[in-house]
Amino acid sequence: MRRPRSPLVAIIAGRRDTRDELLSYLDGAGLPALGTDDLGGKLAAAVTEIVLFPDDFPVAEIAAAVPRLRRAPRLLVLVTSEPQRHAELVAPLEGTRTPLVMAKPAFGWMLVDAIRAHREAP
Repeated sequence: MRRPRSPLVAIIAGRRDTRDELLSYLDGAGLPALGTDDLGGKLAAAVTEIVLFPDDFPVAEIAAAVPRLRRAPRLLVLVTSEPQRHAELVAPLEGTRTPLVMAKPAFGWMLVDAIRAHREAP
């Protein structure tokens, strides 16, 4: 019999220290996570939430990645110093989940609260 996979949080950040610090924080909060700097990579099926740091990537790459990441029934959180810059990418769109935008500094506990609320939602 196959065990169900634990839900995972994917952290997509260009900066290794950002990924490592958030991975450590989420692990301490009991939320398994994986980190990558690959915007175009395929995410594991067990990924239920994505935390994306769009300021780490070229605008064109974010513009291509966000619509793809929105299509899945996952929570997408953008952590950015310029929330207004991404307004068009996160506007409500039928058939997709509206991403959550957090302005920097977004603290680890804020991300944990958003992830837990997503997992507890019906």
